[in-house]
Formats: sequence, C-alpha cells, structure tokens
Amino acid sequence: QNIKSYMMPIRQAPSLQMEWAYALAGAVEYYLNLNNNYKDNLSPDYIALNLAAQGQRPSIEDGLRLLVQQGTVSAAIVPYGSPSIPGAVYSVPKHTIANFGYLFRPETRPRNRIFEVRKALSRGNPVVVALQTDASFRSLTTNQYSTNQPVSETHFLTVVGYDGETETFELRGLFGRHWANAGYVSLSYADFGRLAQTGYVIIP
Repeated sequence: QNIKSYMMPIRQAPSLQMEWAYALAGAVEYYLNLNNNYKDNLSPDYIALNLAAQGQRPSIEDGLRLLVQQGTVSAAIVPYGSPSIPGAVYSVPKHTIANFGYLFRPETRPRNRIFEVRKALSRGNPVVVALQTDASFRSLTTNQYSTNQPVSETHFLTVVGYDGETETFELRGLFGRHWANAGYVSLSYADFGRLAQTGYVIIP
C-alpha cells in the first residue's frame, strides 16, 4: 500500500524548525490535488510566518490548529523562503482542513502505532510523524534507516506506504531528492514503533 505517487515532488526544508510546516503543507496538498485533480503547491511559510506574527513559538500542533481556523495559501502567493506575508493573501482563497487527530502519542504501545498507521494508509491517508533519530539521519545515503545510537534529534516526516511482506514503512523526508532513496527512506516496523513518537492525520 503506497500513496507517494499522489504526493507533490520532494522538497527540502530550509531548516529543522520548518520541517513540521513543510510536512503539513504537503499533507494538505495531497488531499487538495487528489480531490480536485490538479497540482498546486501550498505555502508552509505562510503557516510559520502567521504563527510567528502572533508571538508564538510555532509547533506542529499550532500549525494544525491554524489550518483548521485559517488555512494556508498557494506557494505562488507566499513563496518558499518568504521573509514576510504579502498583502495579497487577503484577497486569495485559503485552503483549510476540517480537523486533525492524534493517531498515536509517546505513551502508545509500539504495536498499536504500527497498526494505526497501516490502517490510516489503507484508507489513503498520509500520516505525519515526529521521529526521533541520531545526528546521522540528516546525511543518510542508504535506503533504510536503523540506529543503535542515542537519539538526539526530532524530525517530521510523512508515512506514505507500507509493505506487509518485508514489514517496513516508507517515509517521505524533507531533505531534498538526493537524501536517502531519492528523498524517501524505509524503516522496519520494529524501528518505527521505537522511534516514531507522535503521529498525526488531517481531516480534509
């Protein structure tokens, strides 16, 4: 089961602090393009800049609430790397979501995390996850990731597929198309259950 062919091309987030916004924009794009049969890039910068203007230190939960309340705009209006929000955003349509849900939390048992993600993907829903990794993750050159080193970083990725025979998940990264396997990486169910801390789904 894999939905990556319905996702927009791989991107590279400009910083670790922007990963969650890029992951959320990608998930909303998936539903927008799937349901309307056209391709549009949505702006992660609008999400982050809007929250920063409210005096918040943005987090993925803040971003999800913003998508429910206000939505985001096309990246043609607020391009990647924008330093500010242009006035044009007030005259263009916003792309919102109905709600979001926690698929699993840090206290969820590993086997339940695996079950819930498989179920979501079987229904055609991408899952955004907060994944704990070691420092080598950002420069990964192999198709699969596993570590016995102490975890020191948290990255936001989107689970786009699973293989029941090999018991692996495929995740979409935000490090560009030269990272891992053309921007995607595989994790065994066991590693995913151990390293994925929080899973989110959006309700379009």
